[in-house]
Amino acid sequence: MDGKSGGKLRLACPIRCPKDYEVHVLNKIPSSNRKCIKYYTYGKYQGEHEWYIWMLEPCMSTISTHCRYPEDVLI
Repeated sequence: MDGKSGGKLRLACPIRCPKDYEVHVLNKIPSSNRKCIKYYTYGKYQGEHEWYIWMLEPCMSTISTHCRYPEDVLI
């Protein structure tokens, strides 16, 4: 999925984590990329059935994520 956000191109990709799981962004490569700022030019959001990672221009980075089943459900 992609679209425009404030005149900038936004790219969103599914990350294959089920909706009930918690998703954590582990790191971005290169970590020193000042054009990629969490919550401003990249982040995550929950869709209807799964999680997505999004990036907004000018952020171009490799982002690693982790899916985790919530512990409180296991209790």
